[in-house]
Amino acid sequence: MATKIILERTPVDLAPRAAATSQAASNSASGFLSTLIPVALLACVYLGIFLVLRTKQQRIYQPRTYLGALSEHQRTPKTKSSKFGWISEFMHIRDEYVLNHHSIDAYFYLRFFRTIVFICAVGWPLTWAVLMPVYGTSHGTGQQFDKISFSNINTNVDAARLFAPAAVAWVFLGFTMFVIGRESIHFVQVRQAFLSLPGIASRISSRTVLFTNVPKEYLTLDKIRETLPNVKHIWIAMDTKDLEDDLEDRQKTALKLEGAEVGLSRDANKRRMKAEKKGQGKGPADGLSWLDQKKRPTHRLKFLIGKKVDTIDWCRSHLAEMIPKVDKQQAEHIQGHGTRNSAVFVEFRSVQAAESAFHQTHVKLPKQFRSRTVGTRPQEIIWKSLNLSESQRKIRNIVAIAIIVWMIIFFGPITAFIGAVSNINNLIKIAPFLSFIILFKLAGAATLAEVQLKTQTWYFVFQVIQVFLVTTLASGASAAVGSIIKSPGRAPTLLANSLPKASNFYINYLVLFGVSASAATVCNIVAVLLYTVLGKLLDKTPRKMYNRYIKIAAMGWGSIYPKFTLLGVIALSYSCIAPLILAFATIGLFLLYTAFRYQIIYATDTTPVNTQGRSYPKALNQLMTGVYLSELCLIGLFAIATASKTIATGPLVMTIVLLVCTVIFQVVLGRTIKSLEKNLSHDDEAGLDIEKVSETAKDGNGATQAHLPGPAVNNKPTNFLVKLLRPPPLPSFDAYLSTPIPGYSVEDRDLAYMDPAITMPTPLIWIARDSMGISNREKAETGKIIACSDEGAYFDDKTGKVMTGFSNVNEDKEGIDWATLAPIHERDRLY
Repeated sequence: MATKIILERTPVDLAPRAAATSQAASNSASGFLSTLIPVALLACVYLGIFLVLRTKQQRIYQPRTYLGALSEHQRTPKTKSSKFGWISEFMHIRDEYVLNHHSIDAYFYLRFFRTIVFICAVGWPLTWAVLMPVYGTSHGTGQQFDKISFSNINTNVDAARLFAPAAVAWVFLGFTMFVIGRESIHFVQVRQAFLSLPGIASRISSRTVLFTNVPKEYLTLDKIRETLPNVKHIWIAMDTKDLEDDLEDRQKTALKLEGAEVGLSRDANKRRMKAEKKGQGKGPADGLSWLDQKKRPTHRLKFLIGKKVDTIDWCRSHLAEMIPKVDKQQAEHIQGHGTRNSAVFVEFRSVQAAESAFHQTHVKLPKQFRSRTVGTRPQEIIWKSLNLSESQRKIRNIVAIAIIVWMIIFFGPITAFIGAVSNINNLIKIAPFLSFIILFKLAGAATLAEVQLKTQTWYFVFQVIQVFLVTTLASGASAAVGSIIKSPGRAPTLLANSLPKASNFYINYLVLFGVSASAATVCNIVAVLLYTVLGKLLDKTPRKMYNRYIKIAAMGWGSIYPKFTLLGVIALSYSCIAPLILAFATIGLFLLYTAFRYQIIYATDTTPVNTQGRSYPKALNQLMTGVYLSELCLIGLFAIATASKTIATGPLVMTIVLLVCTVIFQVVLGRTIKSLEKNLSHDDEAGLDIEKVSETAKDGNGATQAHLPGPAVNNKPTNFLVKLLRPPPLPSFDAYLSTPIPGYSVEDRDLAYMDPAITMPTPLIWIARDSMGISNREKAETGKIIACSDEGAYFDDKTGKVMTGFSNVNEDKEGIDWATLAPIHERDRLY
C-alpha cells in the first residue's frame, strides 16, 4: 500500500523529499563562502601593503608622475601624499586623459572594461527580476545557488516557464549585440579622428606603409615611385646579418669592458676602505697603490679551455678592431650598398594617402606586393622577419597554429580535472579516495603589433576551450556522473540539468579574479621585490641600475585582453540559465577596471607596442562568443525539454530565430566596419599636407607651433546600421590639438626606417667616479678607443656601493643628462 501511494505521487509531491536528500550534496553556497572569505582577507592584505608603500615606493606605484624618461606631455599630475587623499583626485581623472596623454590602446582597454561592466550591470536587474522568481519557485530539486538556476526547472511540471529565459535572451542578448555594434562603430570613428589629428598625422610613422614580398625588379626608388602615388620617402630594407653579428660582438665587448672597469674600481675602493678602518693613510692621487694587479679582471677566450687574458686590456684591443669595422659596414648600408630584402617602407604625403595604399583603395598593386601594416613605428618592426617570403610565413604560421592546437589538446585532461574538482562533492560519492582534494580548492610576424593581435586571437581560443568549455563540461558531467551510471539512456537529460550547475565554479572564478586579482594588481608586490631586492643584488654597474630605473612595466595587449574577455564570455554564457553570475561579474569586472585604471594612469607604460587600438574591436568581436554560447546552450536545453513537453517547442523556436538574427547581425556589422575603415582612405582631398606643415616647424625639435584644424569629420552618408546604433560622440582631443608639430631633420628622416643595426651608435662606456682617481685614469685610457664617462655615478666612500642620481629615490635629481643617457627614448617619441 505504501508503495502504491509513493508511485501515485507526482514529481511535485516528491520535490521536498528529493530536495532534502540532495541538499547535503550541494556545495554551491558553502563553496562560494570558502572562496570569498580567504580571498577577501588576502585582498585586504594586498590593499594594506599598497596604501603603506604607495608614497614610499613611488618608483613602483606612481612613476608616471615624475620619471624623467617620460616627456612632460606623458606625465600624470602628482597626487596628495596622504594615504587616502589621492583617491578623489584619481576618481576625477577622466579616461579621456589616458587617450590624450598615454595611448589610444590604453584608452580603449579601459573602455573595454567599462563596456562589459555596463552590459553586465544592465543584465543584472533584468535577469534577477524575471528569471530568479521563475527559477526559484519552480518544482525542481535544486538547493543553495542551484535553486535559482535553470536546473531547478522541472520540465515535466514547469515547461511553460521556459518561455521566460527565451524572452530574456531576446532582450538581454539583443541589448548586448546593440552595445557591441555601437562600440565597434565608435572605435572606427575615434581611430579615424585620432589619425587625422595634426600631432598624430604629422608623425612619419602615421603615414608609412610596410610592403613585403616585393619582387626584385621593384626594389628601386624609381620603380616604387612609378607604382605608388603621393610618395614622399622610401626606405628599402637591407640584409644586415653580417653587420648584426659584428654589432653584437662590439656590444658584448663594450659591456664586458664596462663591467670590468667598474669591478676594478670597486675592488680598489674596498681595499682602501679596509685600510682606512685600520688607520692607514691615503694612497697617491692616481689610486695605483690600491690596485692589486693579481686581482685584475680576467676571462678566457673560450669556455674552460681558452687562453686567459686581462679583460680590460683585451676588450680595449678588440674594440679598437671592431669599432671601425662596424662603422664601415654601417656607412655602406646607409649609402644603399649591399643585399636588399624584399620589404619596403613607403612614407606618403598624408595619412589618407597611406590608408588608401594600405587598403588598395585607389591603388592597384602588383600581385606579389602585400601591404602588411600602416602606422607602425620603427621600434616595433621585427626586422629579422622582413626577408621572409609569403610561403615561409605561411609555413611558420601553420607550425605555430599546430603547436597551439597541440597545447589545447594536451591541456584538456588537466583542465577537465580542474572542472571536476569544482563539483568534487559529487565525485566523492563515487570515488571516496578523492576526498583529500577538498583540503585545497602558457610565426613570422613583421611587427610587434601583429604579434600582439595574433596572440590575442589564439590565446582567447585557448582560454575559451580550456578554461571555459572543457571545465564546464567536466564540471557538469561530474555532477551527473552518478545518475548516468545508473541510467545511461538518460545521459543527455541529466547533463542538460547538470550543466547550469557548473556556473557555481565560475561564480567562484569571478570572485577570485574580481577581488583578489584586482587588489594584487594595484599592490604589485612582485615589482616591489624585483626593484628593491633583486635590483640591489644584481645591479652592480650604473648602466644596470639605470636600465632597471628607466623601464616602466609595459602592457602586453595580446595576453591581457583574452583573460578578461573570457570573464565577459562566461557572464554572457550563463546570464540566462544562472542569472546570479551577472552580479558577481559586474562587481568583479568593476574592481578590475578600477585596478587597471590606476595602473595605467600612474604606474605602467602603454606605448611600447602600438596597435592603434585594434585590440579593442577584436575583443568586442570575441565577446560575441558569449552570445553564441548562451544561445546554443538554451537551444540544447529547450530541445531536450521538448522530449517530455511539446510546449517547449515555443522557446526552442524563439531561440533558434535569435541565433539566426545574431549571425545576420554579425555579418552586417563586419561589412559595415570594413566600409567605415576605408572611409579615411577615400578622403584624399581632405588629407593634411604634412610636407607643408612640417616645414613650419624647426628642424629636429618641433618647437614651432602651427595653427591646424582639429579631427576630420566624415560627412559621407552613413550605413543604416550606423544610424540605428547611434555611436557616442567623439572624446576630447584637447591635449593633442595643443601638441607642437614635430619637425624632422634631414638625418632623422633618412634614418627613420633603417634597420637599427645600421643606425646603432657605438655605445658609451659608463663607469662610476671614485675618490682615488682610478676612474679618471680609466677614462683617459679607454677614451682613446671608445667614449667613456662617469657622469651621474660614483662610489660611496662609506659603503663602497655604486650610487647614481636615481639610486633609491622617488624623484629625479638634478644633474642627470637624460639626452645623453637615453637618446633612444627621444628617437622613440620622434617617430
